[in-house]
Amino acid sequence: PVSVGQCACAREQGVPTFDVAAASVLDVRWTESAAFAELARGLRSALGSSSLVVVDAPVRATEAELAAAGVAPGEQARALTAANLGAMAAKLATSTRVPTLLVMGGDVLLALLEGAGCACVRMEAQIAPGVVVSFVELEGMPLHIVSKSGGFGDRDLFTHVAELLNK
Repeated sequence: PVSVGQCACAREQGVPTFDVAAASVLDVRWTESAAFAELARGLRSALGSSSLVVVDAPVRATEAELAAAGVAPGEQARALTAANLGAMAAKLATSTRVPTLLVMGGDVLLALLEGAGCACVRMEAQIAPGVVVSFVELEGMPLHIVSKSGGFGDRDLFTHVAELLNK
């Protein structure tokens, strides 16, 4: 609920927001699809006029969504969701060449780093309680990753972090 509220707050404040359906998050091939390429194009375009863009993807699918994807509820669904969100974040970061990526959830962050083959992460700063900035190289591209757990933070955390990073 906290993360959902943070995404909603950003949307209410006019931040360009792209929604990813649960079916996409549960599909291991989605990052190779035309829909994913369209998302990346939209993000590149939005980043041309905004320093903050949100990709809102569900971390929990309904039982009906899981059944439609052929995924059993429980640990399998959580692991698949984290792995796919991590892969999606890595591919979006490299295809859009963003300098900074905010990732919610330690499992998603770990999946991003493992999937991208990042062997070294350099912690740089804590910019807010529990919000850490780290540096990695992702496919030879320098990338700052702002990370936080999914279940905490003020409702306006995204815009607050963007303001801190733009100073």
